[in-house]
Amino acid sequence: MIESCTNPEQIRRVKISGEREQILQNEVAELDVTIFDTLIFIHKYSAESFFSVYSKKDKRFLRDWLKNGNGPDEFSAPKLFKQLSSNNLFVYDVFRGGVFQVNDFFFSVLEIDYLYEVDPVIGLTQDMMLKNDSLLIGNLGYLSPEPFLIKGFDIKNKKEIFSVPILDLNEYVSESVTDFYTTFYNFFRLKPDGSKSVIAFNYFDRLLIFDEDYTNAKKVDGELGVKKVKMLEGKPLDLVNYYFDLEVTNDYIFALYYDQPESEYGEVMKPSQIKIFDWDGVLIQVIETPDYLMGISFDEEDQTLYGVDHFQEKILKYNFTKILEMN
Repeated sequence: MIESCTNPEQIRRVKISGEREQILQNEVAELDVTIFDTLIFIHKYSAESFFSVYSKKDKRFLRDWLKNGNGPDEFSAPKLFKQLSSNNLFVYDVFRGGVFQVNDFFFSVLEIDYLYEVDPVIGLTQDMMLKNDSLLIGNLGYLSPEPFLIKGFDIKNKKEIFSVPILDLNEYVSESVTDFYTTFYNFFRLKPDGSKSVIAFNYFDRLLIFDEDYTNAKKVDGELGVKKVKMLEGKPLDLVNYYFDLEVTNDYIFALYYDQPESEYGEVMKPSQIKIFDWDGVLIQVIETPDYLMGISFDEEDQTLYGVDHFQEKILKYNFTKILEMN
């Protein structure tokens, strides 16, 4: 069941100024940033190694990590993800077909141990979370043979547990779809206590907040609702970028928001917004940044949001302490 959520008319809008700090410059080809433990992982594109690792405390460069290639100790498409209720970090690479646990954080060695084989056919190649020791939950991946929004997979016993289909296709598109991955590209996060999860669509102005068993979802739409995507021979046309990344805590959903035609992406440097929702889907604040962000990561310990400005080749840090005290 899907129910709609109406946001309040009065929403606090905050412009970031003094709470903003540039921490790294000339980080070429960065795609995203992940804060974990005492480290900053900067995910790169078309580099010899997929990640540059820095100390969170003093921003000191520590090492390049996960070499790009097809060798036995190399990776092709690694994704970092976490395990709920633990201080564990994992790597999943669909082309290596495996899940690896990351170890030795204290010395920044970042050794990885092979844990489980995962058949690429499950298609979980974007955002994932290990809910417990065996349940891997993720969203639609480009290798999936079937369209879905979220899928749960028992990685120990190598079997699918559940799949959430894409419902009400005519609400999103007016014609048949063949390229589901592009059309329904989305970002997925699990609430740290495991009770809810959220999807933010890239090309539709909509969040979906699911309950724990994924039988109910709450729609959270933008002011103008969901605009249908035009299709040509099953592929989408005239796309608009709405949501571009997600971060969550047990209290909040932080959503990186564009509302920009894809034809302008990377050409018109429009300042990004961070929309802050609660887990009931209520939009609490809209944070106006002066930067054109591509990815975000929230450090709950320091109440700080990190952002990647890919086109200006810099990493930024925003102090959210005072912002969240307003709520």
